[in-house]
Amino acid sequence: MTTTTGTVAQDTTGRRHAARVLLQQPILTAAQDPDTFELVRRHATALKSMFAEQLGYTLVVDTSFARLTKAPLDGSAPSRPVRRGNGDEFGATAYMYLALVCAALLAPGADDRVLVSNLVDQIRADADEHGIALGDTLSERRHLVSALQTLQEWGVLTEPGGEGTAVDDLPGDVPLTVDRTLLPHLMSGPLHKATGPAAIVASPVQEPAARRLYRRLVEDPFVARRDLDADAVEVLVRDRAELTRRLDEDFGLVLEVRTEGALAYDPDGELTDAPFP
Repeated sequence: MTTTTGTVAQDTTGRRHAARVLLQQPILTAAQDPDTFELVRRHATALKSMFAEQLGYTLVVDTSFARLTKAPLDGSAPSRPVRRGNGDEFGATAYMYLALVCAALLAPGADDRVLVSNLVDQIRADADEHGIALGDTLSERRHLVSALQTLQEWGVLTEPGGEGTAVDDLPGDVPLTVDRTLLPHLMSGPLHKATGPAAIVASPVQEPAARRLYRRLVEDPFVARRDLDADAVEVLVRDRAELTRRLDEDFGLVLEVRTEGALAYDPDGELTDAPFP
């Protein structure tokens, strides 16, 4: 009995740790973190079910990567933009270059290895075809390098020796290896069918109040009661004990409910991106 109990507790701890890492790092590769990736693979069935049922997220676990595709939050939730290595947020131009790089890598006939010079040529050709004006200033080159470095961090691109790409010197003869199994999973869906930016982040269906509330508590720890609709408030009041149990079991979060709203916090301070209080 002791052995069985210990095994169950160990499995629960491992699954919770894997879930916590995926929340913070939705793209996880075996090369970057082999130990956590093995945990994700071991608990893949339970994690896929939990993320889908409780949060409406899709988890793909392949032989070399795991990709958690999250559903959009409402407009009152805080934004968490992509950041450069120095902590600066991506702006519109950096996102544009990231999209152009991904499009170039997905071009018909693209190989698993590509020279930076050939990639830049494809990016410029794609931009010109769609009427996007690209410059050759240091600022523009920085945005391009940021996009390449981000894809390296995500494990989509790898460079011989694992060295980063210099901002002020973009060597055209550097070969990059492309992970073509991971690349198509970066986006949650095809962009060519979207009618505009709002359609990309909009939820295609009206989801249950319980799922919307749980998602907000997990992704935006403090949820003001005034920001919740009547159905979500009812779930918070009626199912408070179940919410408390699930948040602890799934992610190790502690739920506190007050008159002003609800707070789901991590006692270890590892899961949240801002300290509290």
